[in-house]
Amino acid sequence: MSSAAPQWVLDALPDPLREHVCLWSGPRRAGELSLTFKIPGQQPRTLDLYLMTPETRALATFGPIGCGYRSVEWPVDHGSEAQFCETVAKALHANAGDALLAYLREPLAQPSAPHSEPDPGVSLTLTEYELSLAKLNSISGPVSEVEVFLSSACVQACSFCAFPHVRGTAAEHPPSTDATAWLQAILADLRARPGPSQIVLSGPDCLRHPQLDAMLELLAHEDQTTVQLLGPLTRLSEPELLARVAKLPTLRGVTTSLFGARPQTHDRITGTPGAHAQILAAIDGCLALGIPVGVSTVITPENVAELPELLRLLQRKPGLSSQLNLYHPESWAGTTVTWRSVSLARVVVGPEQLLASLEQCTNSEARITRVRHIPHCWIPARLRPIVIEDVDDRQADFAFVSGCEGCSARERCPGVTLPAIEQLGPNCVRKLA
Repeated sequence: MSSAAPQWVLDALPDPLREHVCLWSGPRRAGELSLTFKIPGQQPRTLDLYLMTPETRALATFGPIGCGYRSVEWPVDHGSEAQFCETVAKALHANAGDALLAYLREPLAQPSAPHSEPDPGVSLTLTEYELSLAKLNSISGPVSEVEVFLSSACVQACSFCAFPHVRGTAAEHPPSTDATAWLQAILADLRARPGPSQIVLSGPDCLRHPQLDAMLELLAHEDQTTVQLLGPLTRLSEPELLARVAKLPTLRGVTTSLFGARPQTHDRITGTPGAHAQILAAIDGCLALGIPVGVSTVITPENVAELPELLRLLQRKPGLSSQLNLYHPESWAGTTVTWRSVSLARVVVGPEQLLASLEQCTNSEARITRVRHIPHCWIPARLRPIVIEDVDDRQADFAFVSGCEGCSARERCPGVTLPAIEQLGPNCVRKLA
């Protein structure tokens, strides 16, 4: 349930808007104020106001404050949304500028948990191109997980990935020579906090970072914070590197990607001959050494027909878990990379294709995988209780369309990816009774 907006927000807004604004129902993020407007006869919209940094982009800026908007309904009139956003931001900046700045600069305190349930802490992402601990320092309580997004290169060119489109451009962020020291500072901060913590090394391909040797040496002496690796991770097919990773004392597991049961499918999607063989060698090598492995699969028109075959392949590998995803845009430097540079016809799969393929999977085969960010109506009814994990956070690049109105699964469903809506149109869902 949304909570009331602060009084200074209400006092700063024009009369017609005051009775229709509340704080966004999602978790508060450090350095950000999110307001939701629910005006009768209009679609709900959420406005974000945040402190600017050199890397942050915004629809409009007012001194140190930036603003943007997001909508959970489709279609979106971006012109009127932008105008509405700027009107509200101007009113807050003009009438409550000091209070707004104080709110944005306020450290994010964690709510007290019941004595019988210790505070699990919060999760956040720190990026190498920011090379800062500001987000971490703004949190006073436990931190359960920090994703450390490294600016390392990737040798693959996946059909659905936006990163190849920024290579060699001003949007590309090269690795920093201070990355290992930055990682060391993150670990020191987490060790000083109460409760268990974990770091997830991610990025285009964290195992190809030029300072990987120094980072692994640092993690080899870590005895408190657990470690996970996330990315293509094809270098784990190299026995020496795999052995070194396996010896990390707090290693919790790795998550990699497999996009087809057949070599030609995976290699075509990744744009990398031999990638399928590398990733299977990496998976088998990890499992042989007792390292838990997660496999993420982005479903596209090129591999959707192979899903039953892929799940059967994964089912034969004990100690492995799987997650199925649709294509949705990556974030880059605080904004969304222009996903229109990606061929949507090549990466957006339709509900009929997905339903037909999953119908060929037995219940037993489906138990290997989990689904969080796929519309529930795109999953066969008999498999929904087996594979679906309800969402507890709304993603900015998903939306609900008119057909979602009145659906019994709406409160638990992620909605539809924006690229899918653009490619398939607003009638790509069906209401579940």
